[in-house]
Amino acid sequence: MAYEYRSGSQTLELPNPYAVENKLRFAIGAIVAGIAIALLFSVRARLSGGWSGATLLPLICALLLLVYAVSTIATAMLQLRFFFGRDRPGNLIPTDSNYSAPNTTQIGAYLREIVQRGALHFPEPKGALNGLLYYLQPNLIFAPAPLQNLVQAQFRTALATAAIFVSFLVSWLLLGQADYAQWLGAMYFVLTVVTVFKPLRDTGSANASYAVPIVLTLAAVLGPVVITLIAPPISVLRDITLFGATLTMLALTGLATLIFFFALRAQLNRVTPASSSMHQMPLSMNCQPSQLLDELSRRLQEQWREQIPNRNYALLRPEINMSTESSGTFSGELLEETQPIPEQVEPHRSFRDCFNDPRRKLILILQLLGSALLIAAAICAGLAVWLHTPSEMLHAPAGTINTLLFAAVFFFVGVHSFRGAHWLFGRFDFESRLYWFELKGNYQIASLDYGNVLSDRLKTRKNLINVETATLRVWIVDLHSTAYDSLTSAKNKWGRYATAMIGRKQDATTLAESLAQFAQEQSIVVAPTSAQDAQKAAAMAALGTSTNPNNISPEMAAGLIGTNGNIENP
Repeated sequence: MAYEYRSGSQTLELPNPYAVENKLRFAIGAIVAGIAIALLFSVRARLSGGWSGATLLPLICALLLLVYAVSTIATAMLQLRFFFGRDRPGNLIPTDSNYSAPNTTQIGAYLREIVQRGALHFPEPKGALNGLLYYLQPNLIFAPAPLQNLVQAQFRTALATAAIFVSFLVSWLLLGQADYAQWLGAMYFVLTVVTVFKPLRDTGSANASYAVPIVLTLAAVLGPVVITLIAPPISVLRDITLFGATLTMLALTGLATLIFFFALRAQLNRVTPASSSMHQMPLSMNCQPSQLLDELSRRLQEQWREQIPNRNYALLRPEINMSTESSGTFSGELLEETQPIPEQVEPHRSFRDCFNDPRRKLILILQLLGSALLIAAAICAGLAVWLHTPSEMLHAPAGTINTLLFAAVFFFVGVHSFRGAHWLFGRFDFESRLYWFELKGNYQIASLDYGNVLSDRLKTRKNLINVETATLRVWIVDLHSTAYDSLTSAKNKWGRYATAMIGRKQDATTLAESLAQFAQEQSIVVAPTSAQDAQKAAAMAALGTSTNPNNISPEMAAGLIGTNGNIENP
């Protein structure tokens, strides 16, 4: 909701994007905390028989589960309220600035470029893997920059996981001695954990992953032979199912990655042609060109959305020095964007709403999968140290270690799935209108006398600016932009990326013609405007036409006498 006082409109009160996630976090935290507390009671009962290594393992496991439960619940509590003030979303982000927060000058230059060209610019992907990715998904090029980076990172993770899986199967077939198989299983298990648990928002070079297939190929072909030469057998852990745990992690990661990739595809907008509309016309006037900017500012202020000032990216007032210059050139500019408004009023997000929304359905499924895996990890960890007696842990540790190993597998994949879904939930689409006014031309200083030189006693003189056939240009476009709550950096919180642009030709024509009419209707004659000035002017005119100047009527005298009783302007 918006933290803006005295706001009677509901337009800017966006729903909490993490409402469903919070429910899942509270459920996960409650279950994990319950398991941790049960383990603590088990440790207390075992401590009565004396301190041993079998008592330490349940205690460590209970503490880890309790820490995770508290952190998960704390995160959900921080996300209970979703604040969206009038300073959000942020300004538009130029294509080449990525995650950095641009200044007003950079934004203005970016908007001028896309409006003049009538087309949006998107960066060209680099690297061999990105070449394959954009070949498989061509419309990805039209996605916002944060989403593109996330898809690229996820695609690299998917390919790395697939390469690990192939290398793992080849090594498994080539390795004949079970005593050395545990070393190979441990190597692939660690490699899989590192690949799955690394941050998805990796914005490093796309060429950095060239070494991955080379290393995996060498590990698959030469790994079994090298291990038999340099590594001693670890027969103590002969019964540890490292191969099974690694295979399970790879399979679950592949499933989560597949759901994640299709959820990302659902985030892609429908490609719409970008367009821009401009109306240009000659303009002749006898007034200060700055008056057009003032009139335009007044009209734009009347159209403020939700009474929020427009975002000004450029303002150049024409500078004309009438005291030192008799002619010259001038230019004026105004570039403003209205307050971005959500494209549609979204309902409160619930499980049903997410399942009915094609853009969020797969995200929710991914988060449900991550929740199930996290709960399964807690259950496996609890069972590993609860069901096995201290004697079994010390003399036959294979059962406990295998259960803890699968608990770690479920935990890593669950965090990977839950984290990715969280990033995709915080998306909002906005629409705004952009106004660009440009005025250029030449001027000359002229003078105007008004009144009959021989008979009139009240005459006026005015120096004015004469403009002939100046160029007036007006652009009006509707912008569609996308902002993410979690995919942008702290410096650029809620920064927006333009995804579509539609020109409004009729609106630009109407505004330009209206401004031209306003300029041509400006008065060039200096005349009294107050009632007292008009009364004095009438008295002076009557006095000037009177045949007997000494015969002044009371009304005529009242028109010439001020409040202090003295005759003014005798």
